[in-house]
Amino acid sequence: ARLCQSEVTDLDQAAFGKVARAILRDLDLLKDLHRDAQVHVVVSIAFSDEDMARKMDAGAPAIRRRFQTVKALAEAGLFVTVSLAPVIVGLNDEQAPEILKRARDAGARHAFYSPLRLTGSGEKVFLERLRADFPLAAAKVEGFLADQHAGRGVRGGLIASQFRIWQRRLELDQAHPSPFPGERKSTFRRPGPCQATFAF
Repeated sequence: ARLCQSEVTDLDQAAFGKVARAILRDLDLLKDLHRDAQVHVVVSIAFSDEDMARKMDAGAPAIRRRFQTVKALAEAGLFVTVSLAPVIVGLNDEQAPEILKRARDAGARHAFYSPLRLTGSGEKVFLERLRADFPLAAAKVEGFLADQHAGRGVRGGLIASQFRIWQRRLELDQAHPSPFPGERKSTFRRPGPCQATFAF
């Protein structure tokens, strides 16, 4: 992926994804990109509880490491957004304020969230795992999903309102700099007949 990313530095625009374990390894390349094109990094942090995160997101980078990644990226001058996804009512929704506070302290400038949405067999597998690891929370989550399927979104609306309050209070509603302030010219160029694609 680093070789491909090196090639991206010669292009006018690019979008690519990396995991937290690798992104700091390539921080020098991101800083090089940022000199010519605005770099915006989104880091996903759905939990503040490390034990819960290990059970629900096994194999993913530790929460502590994700916040360290946010801090390193922000200190390098990059615009960092934290994504709280998914927010699971009855399980991790009450962790949102702590995540937002830690994100702000680490240097993030924007945050958004996405609620849990499950259908079909995916919902069945998720709930079976939830009942095994977090039996007390499982009933609350099942109730929320039932309301969601029935079109009763009261709890979801409340979470949205609370999130916006915390987002504004912590100034995590900043917009990405538009788009090249001052003398800095946009590097955007409409692609020609052929457009390069990169697989990671």
